[in-house]
Amino acid sequence: MTALPLRVLDHPLARVAYADTGHGRPALVWLHGALCSHADWADSLAHFAPRHRCIAPDLPGHGASPAGPAAIGVRAYALVVRERCAALALDDVVLVAHSMGCRVALQAVVGLDGED
Repeated sequence: MTALPLRVLDHPLARVAYADTGHGRPALVWLHGALCSHADWADSLAHFAPRHRCIAPDLPGHGASPAGPAAIGVRAYALVVRERCAALALDDVVLVAHSMGCRVALQAVVGLDGED
């Protein structure tokens, strides 16, 4: 797997690195599992980028996104994902996830009031 060029967003919880490639709607936001990174999605992003904007963050504490304890956990990750989508003005989004990323996607969609 090959890492993609990364952009960085300073978020109150953590500095978040992310790949942002392609164009088209809906945007696809790719969420990796525990101990993984955006690089897990490199082949998928290459396939879908001609038809969709593809965004793959390194969740806090993973890959190129360092983080302290407050930024670690499903709830914190979901908050980062929701705010990332808002900061990029994404209004038509499909979340794609595996492993822990599935919990992050669910929490990002159904709300942030649940437990980690």
